[in-house]
Amino acid sequence: MMLTRISKILAVFFVVGSLAFMGFAIAVTFGEPDLLQALSDKAFNGYTVIKQEGAGGLWEAKRGRDGGSVASSKVLPEVMVKVLNEVDQANKQEIQALKERQDALQLKRDELVAARIGDEIALQTYESEVRRQLASLRQQEADKAAEVISATTQAQKLEVSVAARREDVFRLKQQVREIQADNYRLQQIQAQLENLQVQIQDEVTRSEERKAQLQERLGTTYEPTSKP
Repeated sequence: MMLTRISKILAVFFVVGSLAFMGFAIAVTFGEPDLLQALSDKAFNGYTVIKQEGAGGLWEAKRGRDGGSVASSKVLPEVMVKVLNEVDQANKQEIQALKERQDALQLKRDELVAARIGDEIALQTYESEVRRQLASLRQQEADKAAEVISATTQAQKLEVSVAARREDVFRLKQQVREIQADNYRLQQIQAQLENLQVQIQDEVTRSEERKAQLQERLGTTYEPTSKP
């Protein structure tokens, strides 16, 4: 019951912020025995309030962590008020520190979000360029394949008429050499396509790894924007 009364006084104190009111309220509400019991309230945790022997019977409050004196007075409520004031100031400093940390974390989060958006745009641009190059190489491959088929057909026709037209043999051999060169170029294009496919797979793997890192750092589910 007594602790309930001092809790109500503390609540009013934090609203009006008046130390004078606090001292008056404590003095009016409690007698000295009740005041001693009030010191067990959690607001006084970490402090020791004792009455000194002699020296006018001063009440003194000390911090438990370092033994430093907070206040001393013949009037116990005055000592209690100064302790509560120190507790209030410590709470305000802690709240301010937490607010500053929250602001710093929010700024860092905003920076990470902005970086993620920039990475998404860069990856989409790079992917579009790689797809364009791949389409171009595939078209070149198709064109060369058509040329090879056409040249092969022509060579077959020449082979049929070789017996009757010996003079065409040299020209036919030349075309065969051209076909072989085309086949070699086609093999080179095929090798380029395979290398490009490996590069694309590597980029996809790195993109997934970066996505996982961003999810871990943001603590939220990361979903890239839809691709064109």
